[in-house]
Amino acid sequence: MTGFPIRPTRRGLLGTAAALGAGAPAGPALAQSLRGTTLVFASWGGAYQEAQKVCYCEPFAAETGARVVQDGPMNAARFRTMAESGAPDWDVVDVTINTLFTGTHDGLLEKIDTSVVDTNRIAPQFVHEYGIGCIAWSYNLAYNTKTFPAGRRPTTWADLFDTRKFPGKRTMLDQPTANLEAALMADGVAPSDLYPLDVERALRKIDTIKSA
Repeated sequence: MTGFPIRPTRRGLLGTAAALGAGAPAGPALAQSLRGTTLVFASWGGAYQEAQKVCYCEPFAAETGARVVQDGPMNAARFRTMAESGAPDWDVVDVTINTLFTGTHDGLLEKIDTSVVDTNRIAPQFVHEYGIGCIAWSYNLAYNTKTFPAGRRPTTWADLFDTRKFPGKRTMLDQPTANLEAALMADGVAPSDLYPLDVERALRKIDTIKSA
């Protein structure tokens, strides 16, 4: 999308209304074009979406004059069906990074028009052509403190893969996210050198604990 129409279509809003989730300033042109428009924001429900409503949606509505309607919870299959239909019900959606990359690859998302949506106030690592990072979290190493008392506890990803020093069953997330990075760091790769990921090397490392 190269511009934002004066009377925006729903498909056009998919890219430009990302300012809502980004917390980016709307600007006079965008504010004028959105006045009186209804946007649908979909997320995961509960206290999380209520917080987004207060922090993102209500300020955006006040600044632009748009009406922001809440919907959800986010569902990847429903999201895909909507996008492929060409007439989605959702304008701005909180998705996982996996859905972002899959949606980008499969043409399910509108590119953000940065001539309309100001992303300069957002750290570059959170800005993607088709989405804005809105939450940060971490993947952590957990263990049973009764099995591993103080002084003999795993503290690194290498420890997770050390079955001699730390015997017992392991569990990992049932998707590649974080597992590949953890395996590579356990295999000696520095965090700063992780990307692009050496997937084959990571999978070989994971294979070493499959029977643990």
